[in-house]
Amino acid sequence: WDHLQGFPFFAPAFHDGINITIYSPRLPGAHAGNLIERSLHAQQSEPFFPAGFPQLRAHITFHEIQPDHELKLASGSDSLLIRAAALSHPGGCLAYRIDGATAEKKRSFVFATDHEPPASSLNPLTQLAQETDLLISDGQYTPTEYINRTGWGHGTPELCLREAVAARARRLLITHFDPTHSDSTLAGMEKEFQKSAHASHIPVSFARQGQTIKL
Repeated sequence: WDHLQGFPFFAPAFHDGINITIYSPRLPGAHAGNLIERSLHAQQSEPFFPAGFPQLRAHITFHEIQPDHELKLASGSDSLLIRAAALSHPGGCLAYRIDGATAEKKRSFVFATDHEPPASSLNPLTQLAQETDLLISDGQYTPTEYINRTGWGHGTPELCLREAVAARARRLLITHFDPTHSDSTLAGMEKEFQKSAHASHIPVSFARQGQTIKL
């Protein structure tokens, strides 16, 4: 449910004249139709939610994409190139890289969660994230917590840094925090991580609600 449950409260979906396009990976079990579309319809129905999809007034379309897929949005100086790569997570997941498609806006960032870095640092994510300006990755656990959570599909800040180094990323931002970690716990984790990451020469920090980063 944590992968879906925000959508019923997405206010634009309830308004006329709004076009919403949802892109998602082709996941196991999708042979009977778009899995994300079916899942959203199912969760937004009785007894789970009072306002079903037929009551949404926006025009909503769904598209499935595969790893290595490329998508171009807009045109001219505002155009963006979006690419995808497979992540290591039970059930399947994709990372997305967004590049400014023009010379004057040649900046990029990669969003990679949910993800458990594999043993090899040469993997689809590090290839996708080559020399990106910003890598946003899943560092949910401390190294001690991770010992008993191997295979759950999430990593540690240290594992994220290993991939950032392999990708020659220019900056690393950690996200997907564990719900049991308080703000003070996260602050302590961030401080220790920044100390250990100093030798990498990659700026590292933890994401914060409402944060804006200019590339």
